[in-house]
Amino acid sequence: MKKSTRWRRMTFIGALLLVLAGCKSDQFYQSRAADDAREFLLENAPELTADQVCFVRYNDPILLSGDGVGMPGRIGKFRHSTAYVRQICVAWEIPGRDDIYLVCGFSEERMQYWSPNRLIRKKFNRVPQTQDAMLSQSRDYLLRNLADRLTTEELNKVRFTYPTLAESDFDVNFKIAVDQDEAAVAKMKESAAKLHQYSLIWEIGDRRVVFSGYSDENLQGWNLQFAGILSAAEVAQHTRFIVKEPAEFNTYLIQAIK
Repeated sequence: MKKSTRWRRMTFIGALLLVLAGCKSDQFYQSRAADDAREFLLENAPELTADQVCFVRYNDPILLSGDGVGMPGRIGKFRHSTAYVRQICVAWEIPGRDDIYLVCGFSEERMQYWSPNRLIRKKFNRVPQTQDAMLSQSRDYLLRNLADRLTTEELNKVRFTYPTLAESDFDVNFKIAVDQDEAAVAKMKESAAKLHQYSLIWEIGDRRVVFSGYSDENLQGWNLQFAGILSAAEVAQHTRFIVKEPAEFNTYLIQAIK
């Protein structure tokens, strides 16, 4: 083999090895983030027993991801990147502790630049499937359509606390799509007349964030039809009665709804 050919081949192999060495996997970044979260948790949770410390050190966490509310699309090392920033929590369910321990930080999905921001101790109560579906629809609509009308604190209150559940009679605009003709709207109104209108209501100062929809008396099939940020007086005017206060929201409602 000629010397020049051998040299070119060695140069190519060397360059290939450098490229491969620089291409770290998602698992590498997630593992590194878990190690950082682990140390952050142990530094900030002096209440853990020796056995609980060992559990955190030698057990893999759970990764929980959500939209980065209040955070711009490009921050810090993402300034020149198109990566979408998400809030990613590294969480441990520690034996002997009622709270789930979440170490939260912001990163793109690969977690390449993730770093711990704060430690949250949180109880996750089991929400019945009917209310869970109502919350999911409402919060999804909130982030897509109402987020820019609320402060970060107000937005987080709707995202992370339970609402009041009420039977209501808000005036609903059934024509939610441009291709719905009058016959389709009339049919929707006829169907709704046989159902109950239930609303999720969050109190934010002197305003209320409201999501309304129709279902049977057990909340089965509830579908969002109306959402808005209204005055307290307007909400009171259209509230027929309170089904559940926020502290009771995650309990089963079948016996309470008559």
